[in-house]
Amino acid sequence: MVDCPVCRHPHKATIEGLLESGCSTWEAAPICELMPGELQRHLDHVERSRRRAAEADVQFGADASAQLSLGSNRLFFTIRGHASHNLDQAKKSGDARTVQSSIRQLESLISLAAKLDTQVDAEADAEQQFLQNPKWTEFKMRLLRSLEMYPEAYRAVLESLDV
Repeated sequence: MVDCPVCRHPHKATIEGLLESGCSTWEAAPICELMPGELQRHLDHVERSRRRAAEADVQFGADASAQLSLGSNRLFFTIRGHASHNLDQAKKSGDARTVQSSIRQLESLISLAAKLDTQVDAEADAEQQFLQNPKWTEFKMRLLRSLEMYPEAYRAVLESLDV
């Protein structure tokens, strides 16, 4: 946050490490040359940022799961929309951590969408290659010929093969 003395402090990472290790704001204040209230406000806004990011992740996860069955293109647009929205909110908040978190989330979501798209294409290609394989066609014909004397079984297999 722009007006947070901890966020602007040259040893911000050290201060945060000290606070995260269990040191109280009263104990850390003299070490950091800051007021305990300033440290507490920093902890509060960092926690709010983490909560917002977690809520966005939960919302994204629910929407992505719902969209998964609709295909990779629809999922990709859902991912892109959520990531763009989160990044816009982070920019409006002025919180550098939230912006960085949103950018990392956007990068990972784009990577995930690309992998998903590649996987869907590969699965479709593999299925087509299998169905067009001459050995598969020959096997189906032999199976159906062997069942010609059993009309009920023949019809059941024919329906299940979608021939």
